[in-house]
Amino acid sequence: MRINPKYSEAVKTEIHRRFPGSILKEEQVQQLNFEIKRTENQTWSSLFEELESLCEPFHIIDYSLSQTTLEQVFLEFSREAANMDNSNDTIIPKADFPVSYNTLV
Repeated sequence: MRINPKYSEAVKTEIHRRFPGSILKEEQVQQLNFEIKRTENQTWSSLFEELESLCEPFHIIDYSLSQTTLEQVFLEFSREAANMDNSNDTIIPKADFPVSYNTLV
């Protein structure tokens, strides 16, 4: 999402409050990129509604939502596998599907 840098901390706080478990993946001067966990009963329209309600009070310029791609799932799975020690642990992928939102360019 593109933001007014003056409101960066307030936006981060509010995103974490409204979307528990959200992770700030990338931060630049005018851009924040979060990964949020979408629950089974949460619709895309409710996510858009929630983000839209933040635009005016937090001076969000624009935002987008996207579902995690197969490539992102593979890279995360590979990263987790690389971090495991040589024990006989089994890697079990996460059951939830994160949603990330990025800047519209």
